[in-house]
Amino acid sequence: MAAPAPAQLAPATMLTFDRTVDRRLVHRAAVSEVFVTDTQEVGEDHFTAAGQLPLCHGYYSDHTPGPALFDPLLIMEVCRQASTFGSHVHLGVPLEHAFLVNSWSLTIENPDALLVGTGPGELLLDERVHRTTDRRGRLKALRYDIVLHLGGVLAGTATIDVSVLPAPQYAALRHMQRSTPPPLTVDFAPGERASLAEAGHVGRTSAENVVLADVRTTEHDVAARLDASLRNGGLFDHTYDHYPAMVLMEAARQAAHLLDGAPLTALDSTFTRFVELDAPVHLRAVREPDTGRIDAVFTQDGNPVATVSLTTLAPLPTTTLATFA
Repeated sequence: MAAPAPAQLAPATMLTFDRTVDRRLVHRAAVSEVFVTDTQEVGEDHFTAAGQLPLCHGYYSDHTPGPALFDPLLIMEVCRQASTFGSHVHLGVPLEHAFLVNSWSLTIENPDALLVGTGPGELLLDERVHRTTDRRGRLKALRYDIVLHLGGVLAGTATIDVSVLPAPQYAALRHMQRSTPPPLTVDFAPGERASLAEAGHVGRTSAENVVLADVRTTEHDVAARLDASLRNGGLFDHTYDHYPAMVLMEAARQAAHLLDGAPLTALDSTFTRFVELDAPVHLRAVREPDTGRIDAVFTQDGNPVATVSLTTLAPLPTTTLATFA
């Protein structure tokens, strides 16, 4: 694969990569976790955005040796940030509103475009938004259809579906589902993470980025317990009252790595419930023998809370599988 050339900016948009946008408008606490650099409104419910992909990042760059590719989950995060920023700036959604991810998908149509070159990646996004309102005309949900260009070439597409809730409605929903206030990530003291998977077995070099424990594998499936470090700034940038979608994506990706170890090229995820911080979360990932697709189901208290389907570039021989007692 040849290294991509620098992104060619469309003259009509002139998006820049000079500085990141206001961290508050992408729902981030740390400036270092902001990747969107610019947006421009094109028309009604249509905007473009630019994002810079860092060459080195403690979470997104921490992968076992292989082709130096920009992380697809980083691209998904840029899509989330750009959609959130565009909703506040171009669609007028108030800053205090919450965005609840119902589903999202990403398809890398040109894996060569993800090859890391000598400088940060320059990602261009073209986003069209579809609104859902209630009978009174109040915004209920948004769907973003996104076309992605990286290094001046088409890289793929993404979709994101979110519910939009004012802060009081979000608080009422959380109380209705739990009947008690949800604990926060800051309420949990750091402790020993027992039975954690070995970093190299799940495609990581740092144990801080491992999110699976009590792993059991066979040739075609993986069972594990979610065990993510709440102090990992790449996964938990700010205080949460639930596990965010990206943590579940990482858990599914690590389970997929145990099954074939190949780079991720597509994902399709549905999130049906809040994943609570104070009850165990289990996942089972199964590889379909005919297609090679890997389907992961997350459960909590015996109820399904999320599903993730993953496609990888090319399965590796099953002799590379790591097996845990």
